[in-house]
Amino acid sequence: MLTKEELLAAVRAEAEKVGEKQSVESIKAIQEFMAERFKVPIAETVVSPGQQFAMDLAIRDFVSSKSKNSAPVAIKGLHGYGLKAGEYLPPRAKATIDTTFFPSERTYLPPAEFPQRGYRLRDLIPVAGLGTPQVEYARITGYTNSAGGVAEGGTKPQSAITTSVITESVANIATFIPVTRQAMNDVPRWLRTLIQVLRYFLQLEEDRQILNGLGAASNELSGLLNVTGILTHSQSAVAGDTAIDAVRRGITKLQLAFGDAGFDATGVVLHPNDWEQMELYKSPADERYILIPMLGTPADGAPPRIWRIPVVVTPAITENTGLLAAFDIAATLWTYEDVTLRVTDSHSDWFIKNLLAVLAEFRELLATYFPKALLEITFT
Repeated sequence: MLTKEELLAAVRAEAEKVGEKQSVESIKAIQEFMAERFKVPIAETVVSPGQQFAMDLAIRDFVSSKSKNSAPVAIKGLHGYGLKAGEYLPPRAKATIDTTFFPSERTYLPPAEFPQRGYRLRDLIPVAGLGTPQVEYARITGYTNSAGGVAEGGTKPQSAITTSVITESVANIATFIPVTRQAMNDVPRWLRTLIQVLRYFLQLEEDRQILNGLGAASNELSGLLNVTGILTHSQSAVAGDTAIDAVRRGITKLQLAFGDAGFDATGVVLHPNDWEQMELYKSPADERYILIPMLGTPADGAPPRIWRIPVVVTPAITENTGLLAAFDIAATLWTYEDVTLRVTDSHSDWFIKNLLAVLAEFRELLATYFPKALLEITFT
């Protein structure tokens, strides 16, 4: 396919061959040349609006430049761009080019997908629906197990559970993004992209509050690491221990919590730098990586594992700190209102500025039932 410039040059060259004739025969000769060149009727030789304009422009430019101070020339058989069949072209020295004649062909690519954290805190903790904005529950802080054998007619031993009554209110997590009305109209799927981004921002904040939330006084969830009575373990407690050793000793400490009751760890939360340190740890004897056999396969969507339990890697937790827990029974994330989306121009003077606020928010609370099912690890 000829480019616009090649087509323009070809038409100009043929136009020169027809000499000084200022008549319909000149145009006819050019059309015949084009038909012969492309082996199809002239109307079918044009494969794009830009090339059609180039040919028309070349003919108009040639005829007008040759017809200066001469009688008008009848242009027949052409179409578009200001000339009609049989219309007379006024004599002029050169053609006037209006670039707006060229059609604007714009291709809108779909917006890039926003990055998503693969595995999150709510993937470890049970999630349930809540019908009221406040809940009162019993937090178990200790127990006495007196279960034993009893003779026939004997008195049964009495056990006890130590609890404290906790009241939690839902926290509202929200954010919004400003966007112009033009962008919403001009860019396909832009609203869907904004929704995706807003939901992800909410998820990141949810992870932070599940771990470090300061409670109702700060309009936040009561974070697991701020719950009174959780267990702790430090890597420095045992000389020569690595971070990997500290996680394993934490598992044992959970299993011994509550005396003979104990909890089986179901996950550990680590900062990316701490997880990197563990993954890069090599055997001093042969310089082989230790954790490779225990890692999950990204292709199957499974999280990485250490000591057979899943690892959630997130910057939401402080570096040199890990949270090991029996998440399945330690706490429950209660959802009062799912994520809702609102779009409005009523904010400030945005109506007259063609600005829209795209708002996303949700409400939930975190209830922690067993503080001793949570263990904070400090790495050194």
